[in-house]
Amino acid sequence: MKIIFLFIVSMLAADALSKDLVSCTYMDSELGAMKSVEECGTLSKADLFDIDADILKKILWRGEDTTCVILHKPGTHIGYFNLNKRGQGRGEPNRGDNECMPFQSGYSVGISNGMVIYYDKNMAIIE
Repeated sequence: MKIIFLFIVSMLAADALSKDLVSCTYMDSELGAMKSVEECGTLSKADLFDIDADILKKILWRGEDTTCVILHKPGTHIGYFNLNKRGQGRGEPNRGDNECMPFQSGYSVGISNGMVIYYDKNMAIIE
């Protein structure tokens, strides 16, 4: 019985940690324009985006701590995500908007596990 319980717990933990490969569109520093890239990073089940390190180096930051990237899968628009310089990002609740939610007093509004959250520029969820 204990083995079955441990198996179920491990399967639930593995599902929570699984990530989907996504494509993205970002402002490219070499082009000075938007660039779309297939397989630019991963999106966790908790809606935390991790961008590929090589692509992170190519992003135009314009002196800001964060920038906005657009995530998508083939034929599907996922939404707008604030991305920090460490390569992590969170999406805004109304992903159909035309841009990312701004940070006010160091916090922004996002979504994680289907719930609206507040998070800081480190992408940490504020309780």
